[in-house]
Amino acid sequence: MQKNNLTTGEIFESLITVLINYDRNKDVLQKTPHRRFLDLALVPVLIKDIDIENSYEFIDSNCLEDMDMSIDLFMDIAYFNYRRKMGTRMFSLFDYIKPFEDELCSESLDCVDYIPDISKGLYVVSNKYLMYGAAAMCNDELLGLIGRYFKTDYYIIPSSINEILVFPKDAFINEDDCKEMIRTVNSFALGSPDQYLSDNLYKYVLSDKKIYIA
Repeated sequence: MQKNNLTTGEIFESLITVLINYDRNKDVLQKTPHRRFLDLALVPVLIKDIDIENSYEFIDSNCLEDMDMSIDLFMDIAYFNYRRKMGTRMFSLFDYIKPFEDELCSESLDCVDYIPDISKGLYVVSNKYLMYGAAAMCNDELLGLIGRYFKTDYYIIPSSINEILVFPKDAFINEDDCKEMIRTVNSFALGSPDQYLSDNLYKYVLSDKKIYIA
């Protein structure tokens, strides 16, 4: 559903951005303002309830004409609101899954030691609500900060529209293995098709200050 008119209060209180897959949402993107980002699109939406997933409404492009507002300005306001309202959160995946090891593994699977090994170099990047956090990929300041923290180029896994995973170059896995893992998780482990972001692996090059599809 798309919103056909906006109030000033909605623009500054309920308007945020969501990062979605471009090809899978072409029909929607034809009718709503957006900013293309590699194989993705940053889209302004009206958030209804931050505690309910996919509780947002797309904006009809005609709204901008009615308000005599450019797409760039509208997108800037939406992303500013996203950062202001949602914040940023980054934490170790190892610390996050450690309390759930007993549930995730059994002795027969022999993976109790494997999970800490594969997760220690992985970090989750999202926001304080853990909702729509993949929009962090469009935050140049944050991406540069992560690169300076790692002191090297790093990879970005598009876990879902709610979060991304980052890890330094050559930390523990090669590109082909990582790409296969992304495709597998997207095919079998996503909670909902609406959470899907991309099958691609991304790489942030510190010297270029830019993301590329690996």
